[in-house]
Amino acid sequence: MNRFFNLNLTKNMIAEFHHHPPNSAGGYIHNDYDISSFKREPLANGINAHTHQIDYRGRTPGADIYCVRSIAILYYFNNHKWQESDGGETALYTDYKKGSEPVIKVAPHNNRMLAFEISPKSFHAFLNNKKNVRNSMVQWMHSPEAYVTARYGESAK
Repeated sequence: MNRFFNLNLTKNMIAEFHHHPPNSAGGYIHNDYDISSFKREPLANGINAHTHQIDYRGRTPGADIYCVRSIAILYYFNNHKWQESDGGETALYTDYKKGSEPVIKVAPHNNRMLAFEISPKSFHAFLNNKKNVRNSMVQWMHSPEAYVTARYGESAK
């Protein structure tokens, strides 16, 4: 991913399983341009996984490392065969205002991966799923705070 996006990434990562039962409400339009707090406890391969209950949306006391989310990766799996009327897409936007129309909707087809750079303007949301469960693994890769501030001209929240 580092070579594909050409970003300065750290070895700090967060991964989560997202499960949305049928009729889950849609999410709000947001970006993930946030400070992430980690303890310095890397695995044998050097990856510093987010394994402790440390807030990933701010500076948490007890953390050793502060960095900023730079890449979001969603991998869809174990979902029913998706149809247009099912919902559950990930919508990408150019604006965060309520009522904004998405630029694109990415359907949760099994074995599909969506990856995008996180910036102050990378807005997205989960769209409600009307019929079936929607499962995905979500992973965030991070960059040094000074790097993203220099890249975008504004610091993360």
